[in-house]
Amino acid sequence: MIRNMFLKSAVCAGLAFPVLSYAGTLYVNCNGHRGLTQIQKAINLLQQQETSGPNTILVSGSCQENITIQSLDNLTLTAQNGASITDASGGSLDVIDIFDSHRLSLNGFSINGGANGVVCADASLCRLSGNTVQTSSGYGVIVASSHATLNGDKMQNNAARGLSIINGGYVDATGVTVQGSFDGIVLNTRGTVTLSNSTITGNQNRGVLAVTSSTVRLIGTNVTANGGDGVSLQQSSQAKFDSLFAINTVTNNGGAGVSVDDLSFAFFAPTSVVTGNVGGTDVVCNPQFSATRGALTNIGGGRTNCVEP
Repeated sequence: MIRNMFLKSAVCAGLAFPVLSYAGTLYVNCNGHRGLTQIQKAINLLQQQETSGPNTILVSGSCQENITIQSLDNLTLTAQNGASITDASGGSLDVIDIFDSHRLSLNGFSINGGANGVVCADASLCRLSGNTVQTSSGYGVIVASSHATLNGDKMQNNAARGLSIINGGYVDATGVTVQGSFDGIVLNTRGTVTLSNSTITGNQNRGVLAVTSSTVRLIGTNVTANGGDGVSLQQSSQAKFDSLFAINTVTNNGGAGVSVDDLSFAFFAPTSVVTGNVGGTDVVCNPQFSATRGALTNIGGGRTNCVEP
């Protein structure tokens, strides 16, 4: 009798206080009135469970929130039916901050406003695909001391920079568009980017700026119609305009096509086209001790003041 009463009590307790496991897939409807209506609440549930994943959060609706993902690995956030995430802080916070997280995927969102759009930092591995990051008061995407892949993303109309890669950050970008910001892409302090089949266009100042030992590699990429230099290399930075059966085009920029300064270096493969830039010289070597290879022969007839032995 006592045993039966104990079992009934245990069953009732289990019904009243279920042991929940959130590993797997969670659904967030930001326009809903029941269930999960905020992405941050879904992330908090996963962190409380300390699950190792893989976990997926499927998001629908128009979300107005600022999201922090801290030390959470193997997570995929995917937009459904054009889901969006819009800054709710009045521009004082980033829309999405990712810190110390690996295998973090962000797919298909429209990400609007904020101090910055998406920040991938603190030794994170971030995978972005098909997102539009726009109208921040600072930078669209920041990769700091981290590794990120971008595939088909668009960074547009951000007040300062479309994409910022700093402090040893590395970005492998395919099919991206960076447009309508003050500077398109800025690399600082050993930043590295590989741009494949991408377009950097219509930015107010420079298309790509690399400073302080940073590295740029372009494969089949167009840098066009930016207000200043198409590509500017400063302070021991380098760029490789690679071929791999694809043509890099640097044209119609308001400054030089490629400006090489301060112990920096540029290499041009034979399929490069650097011509028709408004600044007068398509590839310009500035003091002190700049260097190029291929600027005399491999830029499609563009003009240069560079001297190669």
